[in-house]
Amino acid sequence: MKQHGSYDKYDEIFLDFKEKIHKISNSPFFKENFQSKEIVITTKRILTSDIFDSNTIINNLKELNQSDEIFENLFNYIKNLPKIEKTWNDYFFWLLNNTFIFFWFDSIQIFQGTIQKEIQTLLRQIWVQIQNQILKWNTDFPLEFTLGMSFLVFEDKHKILDYLLTLKQNFTNTIFSQFINDLIEFISLGKLPIDTLRIPQQSRELEFSLSLLIMKFGKIDDFKRVYLIMNSILESTWNHISSNETKLIKGASIRDWLISKYIELLVIKELEMDFNIQIPELPFFSLSPREFERLIYWIFKSDLNWRNIEWRGAAGSEEGKDILAIKKDSDKNWIIQAKRDKAFSRSNLVKEFSKVKSELKKYDSEGYITCIAKNASDDLRKAAEELMEKSKYNLEIKDSEDLNFIVKNSPILLKEFFKIRFS
Repeated sequence: MKQHGSYDKYDEIFLDFKEKIHKISNSPFFKENFQSKEIVITTKRILTSDIFDSNTIINNLKELNQSDEIFENLFNYIKNLPKIEKTWNDYFFWLLNNTFIFFWFDSIQIFQGTIQKEIQTLLRQIWVQIQNQILKWNTDFPLEFTLGMSFLVFEDKHKILDYLLTLKQNFTNTIFSQFINDLIEFISLGKLPIDTLRIPQQSRELEFSLSLLIMKFGKIDDFKRVYLIMNSILESTWNHISSNETKLIKGASIRDWLISKYIELLVIKELEMDFNIQIPELPFFSLSPREFERLIYWIFKSDLNWRNIEWRGAAGSEEGKDILAIKKDSDKNWIIQAKRDKAFSRSNLVKEFSKVKSELKKYDSEGYITCIAKNASDDLRKAAEELMEKSKYNLEIKDSEDLNFIVKNSPILLKEFFKIRFS
């Protein structure tokens, strides 16, 4: 999907990600068994589905159903992870898996909200098992911090603060004491101390874990600092992947490259969101006609007053209508159209209503809604009233002001269509 805003690197980086995943999966090394192979396979499957391609959009119901299948497979992948007893202390393994899930988490909610909740429940169960293992063994700060942040990044700040306070108690008077204090201050007050990125021991696992934490609670300047760190890691790890390094080095490089690439994509999203969040009116005309139609579909799909939402235009047999839906309170069909025309006047409404009348009759419909990307003029609203009086059908117009109100109150729609997220 096209990105909007002054920071336009997301498309470029997303496509680079897709190309490099393709190169990795087609390399001779891919025949070997290495730690991140399943993540590469799952990532490739998502990226090649075209559902999240930056140059295309979902344009038929088959792809909507395909997205459900993809995330069901993701859920099954998590269920089939290796036994905790064997992998509990492999913090890079869990860091990779959870960074991967963290990136796709919002997309899972859009297509499969129930699966998102099931995934979160599974991760909580795994985390409890890992904590039980931690109690049995002598561990160090990098291990406990990395495991904790990779799982708790899905939770609210109170759970993360409680965990950090436990770490503070366990690692008092160590080289990590100040680092923990800085993080507690950062999450509590929202200000990241400048020295926090000077991580003790300069360990990569701590850099990754801290970056995830910053992506959850940070501000724009913090994201830019993360971007510089990820850029450096991406360059060095890709050089290792491209060279004739040993199996062990190449496998670790692919793992680190995947983690840093997913974090980099999160950073770029946030930078673009910062630009778009300041826009008082959402740029509906920046969406293609089909994207605008998909937006209207998701508006009604998420509205509890409607059921049986069918995106008929997506199925390729529009016949004068875009969306067919049943209004719950009357249990009657309504036909809904998305019109992204920059000029939509009385004559346009009369023409569209004339085209759709046979469909209204065919489906024994109660009413007709036109959703437009511009402000509706008084004359346009008057034309709707006149048509409603002459026919037996209810007519409604939802203009850009109505859509602004709906979308700005929906974090999912804001992020999916305009790459905006309110924290």
